[in-house]
Amino acid sequence: MRFRLLTIVFVMIGYISNAQTAEQETAINDIIESVAENLPDDYDMTELIEVLTRLRKHPINLNKRTPEELKTLIFLSPLQISNFFAYLKENGNLANVLELQTIDGFDVKTVQNLIPFVTLNSATEYEKFNFKNLLSLGENDLVMRFAQTLQKQKGFTDLPGNRYLGSPERFQTRYRYHYGNIISASLTLDKDAGEKFIGKPFDFFSGNIALFKLGRVKKLVVGDYTLQFGQGLT
Repeated sequence: MRFRLLTIVFVMIGYISNAQTAEQETAINDIIESVAENLPDDYDMTELIEVLTRLRKHPINLNKRTPEELKTLIFLSPLQISNFFAYLKENGNLANVLELQTIDGFDVKTVQNLIPFVTLNSATEYEKFNFKNLLSLGENDLVMRFAQTLQKQKGFTDLPGNRYLGSPERFQTRYRYHYGNIISASLTLDKDAGEKFIGKPFDFFSGNIALFKLGRVKKLVVGDYTLQFGQGLT
């Protein structure tokens, strides 16, 4: 039996906060509809929307890409990604995006899905790495979530001595920073149901910073360390 949840999501985008155009929204919605039925019930659709929105603003350079980058395009299968790199190894860089149609497994629909999220341009303003651009061109996302199970659960209704210390609400705060496809950083704070909010407001902490294609550095990730405290009973 599934419990009904009350969920409130606030999204705040700083520095670059351009509203999506109808065309962008349509492209992303079409992708989501086409892959949704093949995703697990608990798949984080908010995460998928954020990834596609970011790639819509900062498309992947197909002539300067890695397998990891293409894997973020959830509608591409492992076989299609393998065929893509096999084609480039044999024929060299792409001269036109529509050349994708000549690769085995890339039908018209796949290419149409790809076009909004890829490019062949060799240079972008984001490759001009300096402190000024980090502030003016970087994107900041802050997502705050609140959820609570409406049905009363065991552990919250028991007598003192057997009940959870905290309230049944769950809170999550997630901050993310992106500088094109070059730098990303994130910080996630969670309070689970049953945890006390006063004194120790969050029982889970996670953070990381990642650098991509900066000089000789192809990929450097620092973090994704976690600090988590267990639930306690009175």
